[in-house]
Amino acid sequence: ARLESPSGRDQKNQQHLGLQWGRSWRRCHGRHHRIAHLMRNSPAYLETTVAGFKARLVHDFGGGSQDCALPVVAGRYWVQTNANLPGLIALDVSDPERPREVSRLTLAPDMLVHWIALAPDGRRIVLSGGGGAMKQKVLMARIDPATGALSLDRDFRAKGATSEGVSFSESDWPHGATGPAVPHGAVFSR
Repeated sequence: ARLESPSGRDQKNQQHLGLQWGRSWRRCHGRHHRIAHLMRNSPAYLETTVAGFKARLVHDFGGGSQDCALPVVAGRYWVQTNANLPGLIALDVSDPERPREVSRLTLAPDMLVHWIALAPDGRRIVLSGGGGAMKQKVLMARIDPATGALSLDRDFRAKGATSEGVSFSESDWPHGATGPAVPHGAVFSR
């Protein structure tokens, strides 16, 4: 089943709870469910609309970090950053009552990812600017839409680079010598 976004009004109504909603609204077993998580590597909660607002823990990502944990939804997979790895964790949320971990992409200990975005093809995820070695770097991950398996795209690199990813640590840019850049976020366009 494909996941559908909640309406903007529903999202705004829940902002006072401090919940960060991913695009994971779906109808399951005749009821509406939404998976949400608090920021900062917190657990995922399942919210149902039966008899009003009701949330319960459905997955614990290991917490402990004060870094952001941003999600994307790729088909039936919830993919979230996790600073404790550091890297990404993919959950199969086809049964929102029982999400299950299907894959992890673990990066080097100093590669703290902040932002991720899903490509329109649903197969690539851009990882950008966090801390450590990721402060001035962008990486590309791949997700298998059939299995949720995550992998690092080792072919995504700057021309002539010896390692994957694109570095923004240059001092000189086409618009002048402004020093290294911090790619804090990234998006895809069609």
